[in-house]
Amino acid sequence: MSIGSGRHHPEAQTPYMLIPFRQSNILVKWCLICSLLPSIGCKTQADNPFKHGSGLTIQVNQQNIAALTALGQLWVFLKYHHPAVASGRYNWDAELIRELPKVLAAKSKTEYLRELEKWVDLLPNPDTPGSGMLPENPADIKLQSDYGDLFIPGYLPDPLSRKLKRLLDNTSITSNHYMGLEKGTGNPKIQNEDAYDEMGYPDDGFRLLALYRYWGIVQYFFPYRHLIGENWKNALPEFIPIFLNAKDATDYLGACLRLAAKVHDSHAIVFKTGRTPDAFWGNYYPPFSTKFIEGKLVVDQFYIKKEGILRQVSRGDVITHINGKPVAERIKAMIPFMPASNYPTQLLIIGTCILYGETDKLPLTLMHSEEHRTLEVPRYKKIHYTEPDPVGDLKEGGYKTIEENVGYIYSGKYKNSRLPDIKKAFKSTKGIIVDMRYPPSEPMPFTFGEYLKDKPSPFVTFTIADIRHPGRFSFAEILGNGKETSDYYNGKILVLVNEETRSETEYTTMAFQSARNVTVMGSTTAGADGNVSKFYLPGGLATTISGIGVYYPDRTETQRTGVKIDIVVRPTLKGFRAGKDELLQKAIELIKQQRTAHS
Repeated sequence: MSIGSGRHHPEAQTPYMLIPFRQSNILVKWCLICSLLPSIGCKTQADNPFKHGSGLTIQVNQQNIAALTALGQLWVFLKYHHPAVASGRYNWDAELIRELPKVLAAKSKTEYLRELEKWVDLLPNPDTPGSGMLPENPADIKLQSDYGDLFIPGYLPDPLSRKLKRLLDNTSITSNHYMGLEKGTGNPKIQNEDAYDEMGYPDDGFRLLALYRYWGIVQYFFPYRHLIGENWKNALPEFIPIFLNAKDATDYLGACLRLAAKVHDSHAIVFKTGRTPDAFWGNYYPPFSTKFIEGKLVVDQFYIKKEGILRQVSRGDVITHINGKPVAERIKAMIPFMPASNYPTQLLIIGTCILYGETDKLPLTLMHSEEHRTLEVPRYKKIHYTEPDPVGDLKEGGYKTIEENVGYIYSGKYKNSRLPDIKKAFKSTKGIIVDMRYPPSEPMPFTFGEYLKDKPSPFVTFTIADIRHPGRFSFAEILGNGKETSDYYNGKILVLVNEETRSETEYTTMAFQSARNVTVMGSTTAGADGNVSKFYLPGGLATTISGIGVYYPDRTETQRTGVKIDIVVRPTLKGFRAGKDELLQKAIELIKQQRTAHS
């Protein structure tokens, strides 16, 4: 495989879209309009009689869950595999709503399976014969298609299984009304999915639709399905009761957050259009931010500096109890609603919103030194604040010289147009520190990254979805950077990372560490690498997932684990209270030691 060739050209590798929740008999109430609706076969997306709801009320019992699990898997399979559905010939959302009461009215497993087969029989025979599984180098296939239970012997009646297998083996869909691939990057382009914005709180039928839609996109177009940690098919029966029992709009948002959290992807945020994801936890905020250091929740930056609160709370104070309950108890309650690739990133997110709520006061117990005190902290609605500038003395272009000719690059303010000036400024330095704890303000892999190399070398490869075979992801060509040149930096390069190093920042770090003289320092990164795919759920919810797989050239994973780290350095509570950036200080010391050793 060639370096730097293929669809992933340099210009295509930087547009990361970083975006900073009863047992009873069957009871189905079906609105009167159902009896007036046509059966399957309404041919266009204009067929939308359910714009304001399904009219369904579905009670939860064991047979319902089993029937709805089978229906959901089949509905998703046909959506991405049947030519008549994939072409957009049917409003597939509406067809689901039409089918639901028929399946739920069945009195036994035999009856609901018979209804599913009748439903499939109403679809036209495939009229686009294909070659089924097209030849491909097996070594390049990272992730094979997974059809859930549909082809497990005995799950469906044999006649229905044979019909689905025939469909799978004899059609080749090259385009899909609901799914495409973004030009240049190849991440899934999820399209023509109605958000049903007018539904503030979707009814039972549309909450199921939300679950099926999300489950199907992950099942067939998520590049890291194998890293979820459990078989994704099990999410359907697990979440059907959770979605059906969601009692209001907030509970429904919570169900969606819990579903996204099961994916273990730091890109998998869910939020109501026009609101931030954190709004789920409340609209009143304390006058300061918090973060976790050494596993403890500590006070960080103050947004509102009122004399009363400043006398009682100091930066670095440890919060031990919230509203009378241990912080650990609050963390345990929040974790299931925290979509993130790994635990350090979950703690990062929890630290931003753990003190949010719907009241204007919050009892906290804090510890400063060895002294504990409990007080009521005020909370404010809609705080407007500006994040403090971590490095305010930088030159335009995000660079400066520190500590006896040590160069420093702050990625949050870096400008490619200033690279010639950076080269001049750092010409006599013995080392450069590149701070990747902040999202780059401009793409760096093929500009600053080439400054670190005297010749080209590989740094990344990708896995890309296959519309013809939904669920399959295959490796693309290996991508490299650098060129033959004498105009490169041959000193020591130290790249700083932590849990805030995410997505584009992780990808950029991979580009840098492919140079010979680069050392990566810090702690576990966010483990969410790959361009983002966005889609919508009923009730005006927006959500995202990682859309392409990102790997080192040797195909080592980066998702969930983060980038490779050479030297582990974590902040300490003592250093934080003293106002020290311990990771930066350690990097400076290492460059000084190297300079002394070579002097």
